[in-house]
Amino acid sequence: MSNSALIKTVQESFLQEGREEIKTGMEVEIHQIIKEGGKERIQKFKGLVIKTAGKSALEKTMTVRRKIGAF
Repeated sequence: MSNSALIKTVQESFLQEGREEIKTGMEVEIHQIIKEGGKERIQKFKGLVIKTAGKSALEKTMTVRRKIGAF
């Protein structure tokens, strides 16, 4: 089995059915893990997707602008 076929097989096992594809202009909620000293917490915020990059669903990255107040 070639490397690319192996990578594709592993990626397919992590894909979740029924998930909507994230696109530019969508509003999303981010759950970010913050590590401070020996503690860990989750910070949630909403924002607007202003850029996406990557080919497959598992390789995609996105840039999110955080919503503050009424903006």
